[in-house]
Amino acid sequence: MVALLTGHARRLSFGLFTAFASSFGQTFFIALSVPYILAELAMGEGRFGIVYALATLTSGLSLPVVGRLIDRMPLRLYTSVAVVGLCAAALAMAFAQHTLALAAAILGLRLAGQGVMGHISQTVMARDFTRNRGKALGLAGLGYPLGEALLPGLFVAAASLMGWRGAWLAIAVFAVVVLLPAGMFLGHSPRRSEADNGEHASRVAPEQLTFRDLISDRRFRLVLPVVMVTPLLLTALFLYNAVLGQAKGWSPAWLATAFTGYAVCRALASLGVGPVIDRWTARGVLPLHIAPLFLGLAILSAGTANWVALAYLCLVGLTSGASSSVMSALWAEMYGASQVAAVRSVTAGLTIISTAISPPIIGLLLERGVGFDAIQYGGMLLTLGASALAWRVVRRDRSSPESALSQSDIAA
Repeated sequence: MVALLTGHARRLSFGLFTAFASSFGQTFFIALSVPYILAELAMGEGRFGIVYALATLTSGLSLPVVGRLIDRMPLRLYTSVAVVGLCAAALAMAFAQHTLALAAAILGLRLAGQGVMGHISQTVMARDFTRNRGKALGLAGLGYPLGEALLPGLFVAAASLMGWRGAWLAIAVFAVVVLLPAGMFLGHSPRRSEADNGEHASRVAPEQLTFRDLISDRRFRLVLPVVMVTPLLLTALFLYNAVLGQAKGWSPAWLATAFTGYAVCRALASLGVGPVIDRWTARGVLPLHIAPLFLGLAILSAGTANWVALAYLCLVGLTSGASSSVMSALWAEMYGASQVAAVRSVTAGLTIISTAISPPIIGLLLERGVGFDAIQYGGMLLTLGASALAWRVVRRDRSSPESALSQSDIAA
């Protein structure tokens, strides 16, 4: 680990930096502005939910196209364009006065922030490392809990001093003054000898896999439920976290404390899963990494005591922290490092689409009187089903765990 950190400090820092920067487009961060938006734009929760879902859905549909450009553009230029897009979206949020402007701002934040920045982090780590791929993904993944731990408090403090619109203006300035030069410096391509095992993937992947190629691959279809189940469930649960707390009798202060446990466990899982992937392969870890999510949902349905909130969030934090590293390493194992960007652009888009679909569905169920216990049991069934499908991929690949999928395999 020490040799990895000292030998590839700049590349690993770039992965952590882009993961951290993705926080500005994540649901947990945008949600901090929702009370202000509803009050100033005279919007109801339902109308805002529709705007948010449509913007997120558009972002998810755009990412398969935008994400592929990482293999066709210099990395620093690609990252700079994403930062500029993030800056423009923050400015749009600061000055939004009507629904259309708000939708454009959310679209920009979701695409440039959650979508592209996270895509850059995971793609570069999976593509530029081989023997230590799992460790590199885990270290870079620390940027996610770092953002979750630091940014909400900073935004609340900034909003109290200069208003929520002033806080978004500050984010736009931060993007230009800090994120842009940091991306240019850290995104400098390593020399070939600096890449792990002396190997560095080509910038241009020949015959990139398309959505049609992937969806025709039986193994991809078996893995896809595992890819989507965690963001699908957690986005909806976190968006309605206040409603859940009221149903369970948990105070907002206690939920905020419990979320600290989520961030800590996510960071620990991000670090810990890397060596496990390097030893047992991502395919071996794939069906098991969602077990904490299942246990967390089971505990959540067990009672209303305060410890239930902490245990639930700590367990789902373990799955959330492991998930991004496992998935990115999985694509490199299945399709080869040169295809990671193409595959991730498709799967990231599908994941974002799932995060757009699940909140309206859960909201509708809650409005119809369906309780959280029933929703949690449904989530547990989805988790079990996804894990069972993934086991079929593991059994099929056990005889050749390191071989990448060939074009002939895809056609099979």
